[in-house]
Amino acid sequence: MANHEQPDWQGLFKAIRAISGELRLDNVIKIFLQSLLEHSRAQAAVLVLPNDRCCRLEIPDEILFHQTRHTTVLPENPLDVPLLFLQMTLQNKELYLLNNTLSEQFVIQDPYMRQYHPRAMLAVPLFRRNSLSSLIYLEHRREMDVFTPSRVEAIEILSQQWMIALENARMYHNCYEKLQQNKDINQLTESAEPLKTKANFNQHFEQEWLRMTSEGLPLSIILCSPNQWEKYQTTEGEETAKEALEKIGRVIQSRLKRAADVVAHYNEGVLVILLPMTPWEGALHVAEDIQQLMQLLELPQKIESEPFLVSLNMGLASVLSCRESLPEAILEIAEDLLKDARKQGGHCILSENI
Repeated sequence: MANHEQPDWQGLFKAIRAISGELRLDNVIKIFLQSLLEHSRAQAAVLVLPNDRCCRLEIPDEILFHQTRHTTVLPENPLDVPLLFLQMTLQNKELYLLNNTLSEQFVIQDPYMRQYHPRAMLAVPLFRRNSLSSLIYLEHRREMDVFTPSRVEAIEILSQQWMIALENARMYHNCYEKLQQNKDINQLTESAEPLKTKANFNQHFEQEWLRMTSEGLPLSIILCSPNQWEKYQTTEGEETAKEALEKIGRVIQSRLKRAADVVAHYNEGVLVILLPMTPWEGALHVAEDIQQLMQLLELPQKIESEPFLVSLNMGLASVLSCRESLPEAILEIAEDLLKDARKQGGHCILSENI
């Protein structure tokens, strides 16, 4: 640095512009870590994002960058980071600096310290709404007193910019994913085959019930109906409503995993989902997943300026073994549950395990 008493403000402003100008998370991480290394004189930088990933950037002779996904709050491998040092940092919830590790007791206890012998260490926990957002670790393995007050100040400035960039990158990622899902749903509903009719469903249901009965396996039925569907039919007309219900059914069908799982028309404004070999817990997971997927689906309205946002009422009935029940009983229970869900209105799932 030109002035050892002050951070390199020109270089910091350049780094801040680079960090704030990037929206892709992987790129933001790489730019941020490179900026940390440049302005701290550290040899290695580690960025931990809880429940997301651990990213490490080292500079021995050349830049190396790799990522390990699915970490917990701290990486599980004790040779990835000095776990004892970072645990002490998290307990104190503030920046922790050691410019001379030779006299520290935990050095002999920590596998990382015994392996790599860093001489200077610094960790910065970053919190958002009282929850750990990021954890930064920097080290130098040969020199002590590397992290001077001016360099610590530069690290803190970059860290605050990183917090803003991280939130922006995640918002961008979520919006991008939602747009892609919307695009996929629209393409799917335009090209997929028509849903099965009530007659098709009755035939398939009878076959699957006999198969589940002979093998003593579970089966689940989900009846679903869009909330305020009568209003949509009245304003848009029967033909438009029929096409819209078909579209909803095709989106649901795309979410089902097995060939035996079927979506079909059941009654007017009602779809049925047949899930052979699926117990209550699995069927409830499917129902909740479909509810979330419906939030991405928008149906056009000729009268209203805003699109019709789909939320399903669902009645879910499951039998642990088809040998212990009758096919008519599970359908009747599902119908009653759907009726009660409609009374509660909007995004409601009622279920019963027979």
